[in-house]
Amino acid sequence: MANTYTPQTWTDGVSSASAARMGVIETGVQGAWARELAYNQITSNVSCTATTEATANTIVTASAVTFDGSTAAVIEFFCPNFDASDSPTFSLFLYDGTSIGFLMQRSVTAGTAMGPIYVSRRLTPSAASHTYSIRGDVSSGSGVSVKAGAGGAGSVVPAFIRITRA
Repeated sequence: MANTYTPQTWTDGVSSASAARMGVIETGVQGAWARELAYNQITSNVSCTATTEATANTIVTASAVTFDGSTAAVIEFFCPNFDASDSPTFSLFLYDGTSIGFLMQRSVTAGTAMGPIYVSRRLTPSAASHTYSIRGDVSSGSGVSVKAGAGGAGSVVPAFIRITRA
């Protein structure tokens, strides 16, 4: 007996149109393609030498997103590698320069810290247009290098900030 696809109707009333859509995530199933609100990436290294949170260096900035005041969002930051001989801090900022807080803080007492970074924060922004950025600072002036590239064989991938609906 051949496999036959029969359209299904879910409890929210959305049904499949045809067998051709079998592999497609449908609008009624969380609307996955509408979840990403902003995605911005960098493809070159960023050096952070600021020594205070207030003067932190911008690593990557997201596009402006307008929120309704009741929808929760997740803000993610990823970089494939960082290299620091001082204790780095990575913070989430609003565009106006207001820090929302540390996303990652690492103590380096001797030697060098290296590795990838993936951090996220869930929050419910106020009803308005908001622009978020990831900024970095270090305990002293020798700095941290956030690594990013275009990807491909022998190269690191881009670093990014992404905002999605929670």
